[in-house]
Amino acid sequence: MATNKTKNLYIFELILTLVWLVFIGLMICWNFEYAANMNLVDWANYIAGMVAPLAFFWLVIGYFQQGFI
Repeated sequence: MATNKTKNLYIFELILTLVWLVFIGLMICWNFEYAANMNLVDWANYIAGMVAPLAFFWLVIGYFQQGFI
């Protein structure tokens, strides 16, 4: 059963993830003229660069949730 601390951490994780995804969307909107002219390779690089910190964040959170530290 999840404790209150675990629930609070889960809510924090979701909020931080949503904030990051909104930031990605705003970056695309602010640079829409440039984004509209990007080719597929540029889009792949952009998405990889923006999602990598999020993936690393979830990796670290998963490590801490396992109780190793």
